[in-house]
Amino acid sequence: QCRDSAGSLFGRRYHVMFALPASLGFVGPKSIYDLYAWGLRGAGVQGDNVTSPSTTSPVLKVSDLDFTHIDCYQSSAYVDSNHNGFVTGLNTSGQLGLSDTTAHNAWVQLSGSNWQKILFGPSFGIALKTDGSVWHAGSKSGSKDGNGGTTGNNTAWTQIGSSTDNVDIAVGSAHVVLLKSNGDIATFGLNTNGQCCLGHTTSPVTSPTTVSGVNAGFIEACSTATFVIKSTDSKLYTAGNANQNGHGSSKTSLTILNSDLYLKVITSSSSSSTGIFAIRTSNVVDCWGSNGQSQLGDGTTTLRSTPITFNSGNLYTDIATGIIGSGATVGIRTDGTMWGCGNYQGNGLGQASGNQSTPAQIGSYSDWAGVSGRGLTFFAWK
Repeated sequence: QCRDSAGSLFGRRYHVMFALPASLGFVGPKSIYDLYAWGLRGAGVQGDNVTSPSTTSPVLKVSDLDFTHIDCYQSSAYVDSNHNGFVTGLNTSGQLGLSDTTAHNAWVQLSGSNWQKILFGPSFGIALKTDGSVWHAGSKSGSKDGNGGTTGNNTAWTQIGSSTDNVDIAVGSAHVVLLKSNGDIATFGLNTNGQCCLGHTTSPVTSPTTVSGVNAGFIEACSTATFVIKSTDSKLYTAGNANQNGHGSSKTSLTILNSDLYLKVITSSSSSSTGIFAIRTSNVVDCWGSNGQSQLGDGTTTLRSTPITFNSGNLYTDIATGIIGSGATVGIRTDGTMWGCGNYQGNGLGQASGNQSTPAQIGSYSDWAGVSGRGLTFFAWK
């Protein structure tokens, strides 16, 4: 059996194993998974040639799918173990990079076999390739293209600069964070809340701008905040909006959150429904941010600008939180069971209305390996 740094079981069927740097954010070793999905299906975001009706509990979509990375916002992407990239869903600004602006209801393979990771934000996509280069597709507004653009779209994947020392990517609603091989980060895009970590709020930042000496081992971004876990001490550092950075006050430079040690941070790119979840090395989860649909699972709908414990007394290996229904969250516990809270459209519990204010178990399976989804739908695999 193979386990990640958090100790979670990756799956029960394997091809040849290989090691991947943890900073790349992959879902596991080269493996075969059964892929499930639920949530809204508009614009074909689940890749199954269907746009309605929505589903409120996990439905098997593909058996024995080979993938090492999968992500969903309003568009979806996955990368297989041969570095082939596949995309589906909303495409109004050309964010799928297919040289058109037509929504695609089924998975379309991108050209080339050099894709490492593909993420979508509102109306744009950012991709990391195997050579360390970073690419943009979709809307350029706010300089999300990293090449100084402010209007128009890239409907084909377009390289950002010429650097090839990138090892991971993260996207907010209108800013992008790059992790460099030496532990520095580079940021660009909107910076009205200081989310680019440059010590100011001058906006936009038109091209990747280095923040040196960070020693980052993990990066994440939400709508107007940035999160870095340092490789040297596993401490979490944040910057940006006061309601999203966990400090309760605005920060324009990366600032240590607390004394706890962390594995990763999970959030959504949305500007209106963002919950933030930080998994400690102990698998305890801290959370904060928007909570209008009880997506923080604390039995209230109170916004939390500083961390509280998510589902106290329970340990989690993975979390996903999305904008569906203005906020829903799904997590996988260390025993392989999956739990959901928040709006009924995304909490996975098969409810017809309302929200789930505290986590409840989704089905009866106890062999879930991972979950993903920052937008309109969720993917889970086992």
